Parts: sequence; structure tokens; C-alpha cells
Amino acid sequence: MSSFRMHGNWEERLRREVASSTERTAQRLQTSLDEVADSYGGRPIDEVKDELAAAWASATDGGTITDPELSTSAAVISRGGRLRIENGRLIAYEADEL
Repeated sequence: MSSFRMHGNWEERLRREVASSTERTAQRLQTSLDEVADSYGGRPIDEVKDELAAAWASATDGGTITDPELSTSAAVISRGGRLRIENGRLIAYEADEL
């Protein structure tokens, strides 16, 4: 018979690990968003949408960005804007706001 023992600080350890994992994913996603903006700024929205969806999935281990966020975000990049992950949220900045 095996036994399982929970250490007294398991909840805090779990919280820290989840926060760390979330931060790493946000950093990967931000890098991908910057790369899409650098490479696809000024291109047609449909091209940006395809690349943005692929980059999002790659950075988030298969996660998805769907409409209306996908179309809105692609339009911002197409117009020369940028996307930022701030406090766990996707924020769009138009070119004149940068």
C-alpha cells in the first residue's frame, strides 16, 4: 500500500507554480505578438488573421484566439498598431497611441 502525504504549504507552492507558468506563457505570447506586428503590419487583415491565429496557438500550446478578438486584433496590426499582454489581458494600441 502506498501513501500520499500533503505538505502544509502545498497550496502556496501550487499558487506560485501556476503564477510562474502563466507568466512564462504571457512572455512567449508577447514575443509572438511582437513578431506578427513587425512582420505583418500594413498587410491585409486576412493575412494578419491567419498568422496571428497560428502564432497564438504556437505560443499557448494550442490555445485559440477567436472572433471578435481575432478580427479586431488583426485589424489593429494591419493598421500598424501593436498588441500587448498587460495584467493577463490583451490590449490593443493603435499606431498613434504608441
